[in-house]
Amino acid sequence: MKLLADQAIPGIKSLFTTDDMDCQQLPAEQINAAALENVDILWVRSVTKVAPALLANSAVRFVGSCTIGVDHIDLEYLQQQDIAFAHAPGCNAVAVSEYVLQSIARYAVELDLKWSQLCVGIIGWGNVGHAVSGLLDALQIDYRVYDPPLQAISSRSPKNGWASLDETLAANVITLHVPLTTSTRQLLNAEQLQKISPLSLIINTSRGEVLDEVALFEHFSPAHFYLAMDVFSQEPAIDSRWLCYAWQMTPHIAGHSERGKWRGSEMVYDALQTWLKTQGKHLAERHQDYAPPLQQIDFAGSEINAPILYQLIQQVFDLSETDKALRKVIAQRLPIADVFRQARADYIPRREFRDCMLASKEPHALLSRLGFQDLIQS
Repeated sequence: MKLLADQAIPGIKSLFTTDDMDCQQLPAEQINAAALENVDILWVRSVTKVAPALLANSAVRFVGSCTIGVDHIDLEYLQQQDIAFAHAPGCNAVAVSEYVLQSIARYAVELDLKWSQLCVGIIGWGNVGHAVSGLLDALQIDYRVYDPPLQAISSRSPKNGWASLDETLAANVITLHVPLTTSTRQLLNAEQLQKISPLSLIINTSRGEVLDEVALFEHFSPAHFYLAMDVFSQEPAIDSRWLCYAWQMTPHIAGHSERGKWRGSEMVYDALQTWLKTQGKHLAERHQDYAPPLQQIDFAGSEINAPILYQLIQQVFDLSETDKALRKVIAQRLPIADVFRQARADYIPRREFRDCMLASKEPHALLSRLGFQDLIQS
């Protein structure tokens, strides 16, 4: 069988160790209808639109998306054509939640806020939103959760119960973790943005279309909100006004940890293995999960206030440097789509907290709850 995968998907050579699968990888922009000749299995990321225009004349019987979202997949068409599908919900939840935490810590530092002065409104409490609330629990930061679809079907609920959208927007930090659907498109429109207090932090790591950019640019000044944007409408051809409006801007990399990207590959691999068995075929079994080498982090403090935590997380990954790099390439006046795409490709996947070992003289319970490992030094 022949598998075609996006070149940016890791683990292909490591996972497919037998000769039973002919594997080829191409850059996302080269994955088109012509490239699918004689391809049985297709693995993509969110940048590839999987629809009739791509698959209509192909022999593809299994599509895997090594990402959490499915808005780039025509699921109805796949079902009509009896094409199996798998994706990787939750694969990068830890990475995104740690991105959010660094953004919150930086915001608290710049406004000289204590943890007790923060309230976080979490819109969407799926895998990512739940991971965010876990980090906030460790720091005892107050939060409110809004997620009507999950509330309607889930037996679990946030520790303080569910909140309305207005209650959630009353927080001084708003973080978005919803899939892109008809009900979430432009969820933060002009009416809802008016309800958010000036100088509040809005973090978007979900999909750019969840925020009504036209309304934002038309009704608000660049300094009205602190906007931490990882996703944008019309990616990769983002609006150049974000250079003025974004307090922090990154090229859709919030979930790009080494472990998270590999976890996406492993989840789709396992789903493919299950599907192949129904076809009377199989792959070599996976024996262990990928884990990057541990990264040592220096830590000599005791109290974990915002400045200390922000400096600590910057040793793991520094979003301010990613922000500077993106702004620099956009300022070169080259086509924004090209430089945004290249900035995303050039981003080096980072460690997660669990892959970082603290070099300290004694263990620290709070940092352990955030995921860091202790390395006791005498």
